[in-house]
Amino acid sequence: MIEINDPPSPLQKLFLKQMPNSESLPRLLRNQPTEGAATKLAGSLRVNTPLILFAIRENVWKLALESIGHYKFPRKPLLLFKILMNDLSLQLFLDQPPELLTKLLDKSGLTWEAKLKKALLTKEADKNMVDELIKGDLKGLALKLLAAKDKQPLALKTLVSAIDNIQLLNHLWIKQKGKIFLPIPIQLQNGLFTVGQLLIQFFPSRKDRQEGRKEKEAKKDFYKVTFLLHFSSLGPLKVDIIMHRKQIMAKFILARKETKSLVERKLPVLVHSIEKKGFAVHTAVCVLREAELFSQSLLEEIAWDGASTINLVA
Repeated sequence: MIEINDPPSPLQKLFLKQMPNSESLPRLLRNQPTEGAATKLAGSLRVNTPLILFAIRENVWKLALESIGHYKFPRKPLLLFKILMNDLSLQLFLDQPPELLTKLLDKSGLTWEAKLKKALLTKEADKNMVDELIKGDLKGLALKLLAAKDKQPLALKTLVSAIDNIQLLNHLWIKQKGKIFLPIPIQLQNGLFTVGQLLIQFFPSRKDRQEGRKEKEAKKDFYKVTFLLHFSSLGPLKVDIIMHRKQIMAKFILARKETKSLVERKLPVLVHSIEKKGFAVHTAVCVLREAELFSQSLLEEIAWDGASTINLVA
């Protein structure tokens, strides 16, 4: 019997910390500009979706981290890249402030151009300021490493290209559909290095829908947060969270009976932990689904929904 005061398990910590504060979601959707990476081609944004899918499937974050040591990069940026990648991929298991998702975004490279533009527009802009920005940004550091060598690691180049295309995708979907897609490199405590996928969507209020207000002008009333992760020993896990102000409905979708039983035993502790954060949990259920359900990336769900808008290129 699991007591309500049992300490959260690593799985619970992972779930709790990837769940954004409801008050921070509007800011994430509104204030994460990606215009610096957005290039208009023939009136649309050209997103190389197959490249993003490849990056997630092959885990180019892990490959880049493992491969750069075989190249004679300058010692300092090489060390900074390794530290930042480890920091980013272990972030979910560290005791961090509530703004965890904002910190992940800030380090991931997805806001690099926006940060650089903001810094360069200030009167105090200088090389030291740019160097400080580079130290805390995965894309900034990767670009600095690539600029230092004629022979460049393929994994590192692919990582930068993947980040570019994720920026393009989010530039389009934040503005048009109120969606943001985030691959999150994760190092689990058993040594597994994998990639979680986070999809945040907002839905307009009933009043805005009735008045036919455009989505980008509508009040963000309901949020859906979907998290997908594949464990080596527990199998795939998909979490769907519906958030309305401080009210939550959560569904844990799993492919293995033993994993479902494990999560169900831990649900009371998880619900209690969520409620301590100020939320009211209306429902929290576990369901079994066929393994085929988890074969599709969350990105493919976006691409299918927006096929007429996003130009998918091979």
